Amino acid sequence: MTVESSIKKGDDLIKSKDYLGAIQSYSDAIKQNPSALNAFLKRSTAYQKLSNYGKSKEDISTAFTIANERGKRNEIGLCYYKLGLIYFGEKKLKMALKQFDKASEYDCKEATLEMWKNKTKYDLETHPEWNVDEEGDDEEEKEEEEEDAQVEEVSQKVSSSNFDEINKIAPLNIKIREDWYQTNDEIIITIYAKGVNKDKLKIEFESKSVSILFPSAANSEYNYNLDPLYKEIDAEKSSFKVYSTKLEIYLKKVENIKWPSLEKSEEEQEEEEAKVNESTPAYPTSSKKKVNWNKFKVDDDKDEEKDPNDFFKTIFKDVDEDSRRAMMKSYVQSNGTVLTTSWDEAKDKEFETSPPEGMVEKKW
Repeated sequence: MTVESSIKKGDDLIKSKDYLGAIQSYSDAIKQNPSALNAFLKRSTAYQKLSNYGKSKEDISTAFTIANERGKRNEIGLCYYKLGLIYFGEKKLKMALKQFDKASEYDCKEATLEMWKNKTKYDLETHPEWNVDEEGDDEEEKEEEEEDAQVEEVSQKVSSSNFDEINKIAPLNIKIREDWYQTNDEIIITIYAKGVNKDKLKIEFESKSVSILFPSAANSEYNYNLDPLYKEIDAEKSSFKVYSTKLEIYLKKVENIKWPSLEKSEEEQEEEEAKVNESTPAYPTSSKKKVNWNKFKVDDDKDEEKDPNDFFKTIFKDVDEDSRRAMMKSYVQSNGTVLTTSWDEAKDKEFETSPPEGMVEKKW
């Protein structure tokens, strides 16, 4: 696979939120060309989506060195821009603004640069408490555990997993963030909530659904439901694990296939239901008893439902036996939607339900 195709594959995986797969694809491109600037920038974004800001910064640093060697100002500016996004994700707003200003100085061509600068300025003015103390940044980067804990604590305050949509939220909403990825045989859902009380946590696994419930830190109830899941899971083999800063859910796949999403869309549900309905035999009456219509007598329906008989009592007057037999057969077999008085037509015909236009037959 060429460098370009590996990068393209990584881009597709990013779109489907398979960030680990994207990292692997970009790494393949870097192995083929250690100077592939785009591969480092894009892999940095994938790490950023997983809140692994340390790795994300490492890739930006390498990309910055490559851009400097090339001597292209706009590429250097792009590196500053990407670094600004990382600092914004960490809520180091002053550092983020410095990077965005540098990006402008180096002629960064990103269309959203001014938006991010304005967004960062706005957050600094209106929510100064969001700005993480920048003293000791170098020491924090060396101590990965402390940095991860800090990032997760901030994640409870603001969702930063979707940087493409963040400009739609002004100011940012406080909420619990969720993310997911998958392996060949498992779906892993991460819920970034700090200090989940395991004793009060309720998780129910079903073959086609999962529900999660626990008290949140904001004195409210967090409720996360997936129903129906995209594919069936093995409920007995599914599990979860509570960490100090997050909750991880492990859904065991029944089929080792890739899920494009966690849940089925409404269209997919309707298509599945339609297939089930097509394969299910429909009975025109609740009685499964075989009727010999050639020998049927109007008074022979004592074991059948009474409503049709009551109806026919008023219309059987002055009608011959063959017409009565035709009317009864067509009415019962069609579930009350067809009525004919011609026995010549009815005797060799099996009548199907034929609802009026605009109505749909309902299977009971």
